[in-house]
Amino acid sequence: MLIYALAIAVCAFALDAGERERAEVAEARELDNEWRMLREPVPRLESAADNALRRRRLDASARGRQLMQQMQAAANRGARQFRIPAGDYHFGHTRFELRNARNMEVTASGVSFWFGWGGGMRVMTSEGVKWTASEAAPFIIDYDPPVVAQGRVIRTDQLASGRWVDAEFSTDYIMPNRNQTGNIFGEPKVKVAFWDPASRTMRRTPNEAVNVYLAGSTSLAPACEPNTGRNCGTTWRIQMAGRTTAMHRLLRNGDLISMHPRVFPHAIELVACERVVFEDAHIYGGTNIGVVESKGVGSHVYRRIKVTRRPGSANLMSVNADGFHSNSAEEGAQIIDSEIGYTGDDLVNIYGGIGIVVDRIGNRTLLVLDRKGAMDSNVKGGDVVRFHSIRTDTLPLVASARLASTPSHFGSWNEVLPNGSVVPKVNSLKTTLNAPPYSLGFPPSFSFDNDDLFQLTFPTDLPEGVQPLWTVAQVYEKSNRRAKISGSWLHDAYARSALAKTDGFSISDTLFQRGAGVYIGVVEINWLEGDLGFARAEVVDSRLEACGSPAIHSGRGETLLRGNVIQSSSVLPQYASPPPSPPPQPPVAGREPCGLNQPFTATETNLRSSGRWCGSLMAPASFNAARRDLCERHYVGTPEYSSECVYARTGSQWRPPPLGGGKPCGLNQPFTATETNLRSSGRWCGSLMAPASFNAARRDLCERHYAGTPEYSSECVYARTGNLEACGDFYIEIGDAATVGSDGYVPCSAGCEHCAMREKANRLGTRKMVCRQAGPNDPSAVYFSLCS
Repeated sequence: MLIYALAIAVCAFALDAGERERAEVAEARELDNEWRMLREPVPRLESAADNALRRRRLDASARGRQLMQQMQAAANRGARQFRIPAGDYHFGHTRFELRNARNMEVTASGVSFWFGWGGGMRVMTSEGVKWTASEAAPFIIDYDPPVVAQGRVIRTDQLASGRWVDAEFSTDYIMPNRNQTGNIFGEPKVKVAFWDPASRTMRRTPNEAVNVYLAGSTSLAPACEPNTGRNCGTTWRIQMAGRTTAMHRLLRNGDLISMHPRVFPHAIELVACERVVFEDAHIYGGTNIGVVESKGVGSHVYRRIKVTRRPGSANLMSVNADGFHSNSAEEGAQIIDSEIGYTGDDLVNIYGGIGIVVDRIGNRTLLVLDRKGAMDSNVKGGDVVRFHSIRTDTLPLVASARLASTPSHFGSWNEVLPNGSVVPKVNSLKTTLNAPPYSLGFPPSFSFDNDDLFQLTFPTDLPEGVQPLWTVAQVYEKSNRRAKISGSWLHDAYARSALAKTDGFSISDTLFQRGAGVYIGVVEINWLEGDLGFARAEVVDSRLEACGSPAIHSGRGETLLRGNVIQSSSVLPQYASPPPSPPPQPPVAGREPCGLNQPFTATETNLRSSGRWCGSLMAPASFNAARRDLCERHYVGTPEYSSECVYARTGSQWRPPPLGGGKPCGLNQPFTATETNLRSSGRWCGSLMAPASFNAARRDLCERHYAGTPEYSSECVYARTGNLEACGDFYIEIGDAATVGSDGYVPCSAGCEHCAMREKANRLGTRKMVCRQAGPNDPSAVYFSLCS
């Protein structure tokens, strides 16, 4: 049985201390000021609800700081239990940190941690911590606003020749302004993804990562001030690099677009920890990786974890890089009954770190460059280090030796330049190793510094075969071995489905969908990742759909494959969230709960707990609890379907909608269900006139009208009468909750806004109301919908 969710985890870089910590604090303060500009332009909603929201966030920020202090104090005194009161805790651009906790059980049911860019959760040097919630009330990590740009492509004709597209971006996300001071879209290797608007799955080729990168962004607004981000509008020209040729074959006008930078920190990090358990934790956003674990004993367990989109949101991405990333612990992680999906890179990557021998100091001492924690934290005197040559792709073993003592940081490793200046040798090391004869191919994001240098001392002389720059080093037994993924659902990867790089890896009873394959026992020297002593792993009783050919790639050692089902295609979801099946048939013909073409009264019995309206099956008096429950069950888990319950009411009869209106997919317009009315997203768009004259230009106008806002066009739902259908007039009350009149409607007022404010109102938590409006040809007719 597949349960969904992600694992929680830990960062792949070393413990920060001293000056690094102080620099992070200073940077966080600067980010607080810079972040305000990143969302320009953002419509201001000056309302009681808006002010109330700001007050709640300020209160929550204070609660967040207080919570961190209280929890750390509890850990310091050795507390075994700690309960976090349910509610929202805002931490802004700072981390929530817990250090040196021992055997503490944290209960966090119904708790949400909210972060901005620069924020995340980190647990350090802790042992036996169990962080629990429940399936009904999970622990949630999310980011506000999401650290991603998202919208809809409106021009693709220059992708092949000019490698650029035009797109309209949603103001619910940040704008892709690379010139703005401190903007994260100036970060190297910002990734770009395109999405099918009907299934909301990534456009991709089966065997490779998407790997399209942002090369430049230009606002198409003439008054744009690029250095401040003001007046830059929402329409941008996006210049790209990378695999754009593949995208040219796949991309369509009207496709969705997302751009996700990768900036630190991660949503959850475990650093140098042992036996940490996370249960029922959901990660709905992140600036980099969802869960990172690094160093320490490891042996962490992630049960019923989800790294995915927030249900009911318009988000395309979950996190901006890997879903789960683990390196250089002694024992591998266990991911059980979990879901990881919609990630900005690999879904899962578990490996041991690899060091590079860069110098010999005499015959018994080596200097090793270790960027991945291979020699840090875990390795002790007496451990056996194996050395492999990089002269051939097989990476043969050339020597092994037992350490005389624990590795230590080396300090300075300098060279004297011809002009007499002294500089660290690591400054030029990446360039040297990327050039012939080594040609290791380190990625642009790699950088080395003296903190990565370790001195290894041995009791006896080392063989001559251990040559600087030609040899890599690893302690096999402390390379994240015996990791496990079971009963889980891993889907919709920007890159690969899973990288199982360590010995003893087990994958069982797991569904993989839409990724670039599962890689077993591979060593990626260009990333310094893998297990040089890999012997065996297994993939059993699992299903792989649309994961390329081959779907399973084997590297070193042996891989047991048994009871697996592999198919080249995968059923695409109809909506953003699973299951990818249509809603159930009505239990009784002609009596669809919350159905179309039914009498409707706006009474409390019609208001679902989700906040959406459900049409009564009969008079309100007889719409009892049992029938309301029937309605709820009919749409359980599929809020998109219940949003289709839009009603046009005139007395108790259905009538044709009024004529007129000049808006695409317009409000109160004639509608005929012809091909010209079907948008590329699969949703209907009302014609401006007869279908014969609804030409390509007018169809493009319709597309632009809703570009970047698929939520709004989903409100274009029609109640058919004869050969006409109504595209209702959608308004929403932004201010305080209005009073429902005796006729069951909420009267329109000056506070009513167009439904384009629907998502903003949802974010503010305001009560959503119906406004009524008489049709121009029939003043007695009322056409309405709920923007929910």
